[in-house]
Amino acid sequence: MMFNLQLWLTLFFLIAGSSVVVIYYAKALSLGLVIAAYVALVISICLILLLGYVLYKGRQNVERLIANFRDNLHEAGLSTKDYDVK
Repeated sequence: MMFNLQLWLTLFFLIAGSSVVVIYYAKALSLGLVIAAYVALVISICLILLLGYVLYKGRQNVERLIANFRDNLHEAGLSTKDYDVK
């Protein structure tokens, strides 16, 4: 699931970069195109920030889950060497 979020993050980076290119080269061509590029840029930057936060919190949750799993194994008297936990 986190990999999918990283793919979305990459997509929004590409959209933001493309918007900057369109804004730079289409200023003299079409006002509507420039406005659409600004809107796409603002939306993609907001989504990049949101996805970055979600990925950060998701990684923290996964680390907590692994730590909890290790603690439960230790309490049960089992070793993590028996399981594929890094």
